Amino acid sequence: VLGFDNNNTGTALDVSSDLRSDYEQASESIARAFAGDAAGVAALVPKSAPADNEGKARSFIRALAERAYRRPPLDSEVDQLWNLFRQGTSFVGGTDGWKAGVEVVVGAVLQSPYFVYRAELGSGENTKGFALAPYEMASRLAFALTDTMPDDELFEAARSGRLKTADEIRRQASRLLNSDGALTSARHFHEQLFQVASFDRIEKDATAFPSFSTELPQLMKEETRLFLDDIVKSGSGATAILNSDVAFVNAKLAKIYGLSGTFDDAFKKTTLDSKQRRGLLTRAGFLAANADTRNPDPIHRGVFVSQVILCKELPSPAMNVPPVPASATTTNRQRVEAHTGKGTCGATCHATLINPLGFAFESFDAMGQHRAKDNGANVDASGEYQELAAGAISFADGVDLSQQLSRSSDFHQCYLSNWLQYLWGRGHRDGDEEALGGSVEASQEGQSIRDALLSLVTSNSFGRYVP
Repeated sequence: VLGFDNNNTGTALDVSSDLRSDYEQASESIARAFAGDAAGVAALVPKSAPADNEGKARSFIRALAERAYRRPPLDSEVDQLWNLFRQGTSFVGGTDGWKAGVEVVVGAVLQSPYFVYRAELGSGENTKGFALAPYEMASRLAFALTDTMPDDELFEAARSGRLKTADEIRRQASRLLNSDGALTSARHFHEQLFQVASFDRIEKDATAFPSFSTELPQLMKEETRLFLDDIVKSGSGATAILNSDVAFVNAKLAKIYGLSGTFDDAFKKTTLDSKQRRGLLTRAGFLAANADTRNPDPIHRGVFVSQVILCKELPSPAMNVPPVPASATTTNRQRVEAHTGKGTCGATCHATLINPLGFAFESFDAMGQHRAKDNGANVDASGEYQELAAGAISFADGVDLSQQLSRSSDFHQCYLSNWLQYLWGRGHRDGDEEALGGSVEASQEGQSIRDALLSLVTSNSFGRYVP
């Protein structure tokens, strides 16, 4: 995957011969099953369809193709599909001409490039970029905001030509952003951006963490999903991702967080101690995923913050670097500093770009539990980071760092830049920062995530295609 899994650039959409063959088999299997569903087929025959076989078939073909291609089919396309329809029994056998015709046509439509791909041909000079046509704009809006095809209202806006106007585009985008589909799409985005799938690999040493169970990684994933969903649903802005003390926990997670009260298997909305926990980076999922089986991993925690939260480019790691040596007499931070800090080969990268950000979370052990001691010594989670646009910052711990990053232009620029790539369906390009316009400043000032997305998809850049 290049960037996000909805990447629509040519490199990401290459189809091998094996994939084409598998897709062909899947399409024909689906077509065969659908053709046997009389009620399903009848639902795609318009009530105004003529009674004769050809008229009824053409009406079915036009209705099917309009939804599959996400635009009205050309008359020539309907003619081609009708020619297939009337030869149905020659291709799939049987004596029921209508059923065979439906099977062949559905199989053909599901393999059409106009179904598999979203064609954006627009109008005007296409070597320098062009405005999207109404049906193309409808598809781009729908897939960007809801991860699926346009609904009936959006189709009607395209059909009537209203989707050519900025006011109608804003109205439709606002409507979609308040739908359940938008919440599902936002969850899909957040899960990829914050690498929630990596929680599946969480494992802990049974001696060091006897309370760990194979169920915990899935609970941590669900907690993270619910936390991020709530930020979007509540109308909060991006700042809350790094600063909110709201949490969703059940009995097992409550133990990790040291919460008192009554909890059961169900997830319950609660608040955490804001002096110990604020935002995603102080939650068990992120902390446990970026740790080994016994100790926190400040290097990977720091890399995550640098790359995912701040969009900083890091040099490639050196080859064949030995692991941090174990010790029963020194703290985790002391061991990592001795191995990669000042005076080592990692002094120019780890000591300044990675380690300080990772050390901020030394107050949390490998399972994400808060701790004050490490190997009998007081935990040191303080540090300084010099790579923010506004200058160097000093912090006492992970909570302090999270709060400062939540207000930084670096975080808001990074977060919205990732959204831009997801909404546009392509990787990062030079000039994308300019397309963000005033969105970064508005996000810093508390603009809701929904309003930030509305601003992005109603920009001139979103409605244009640049080769």
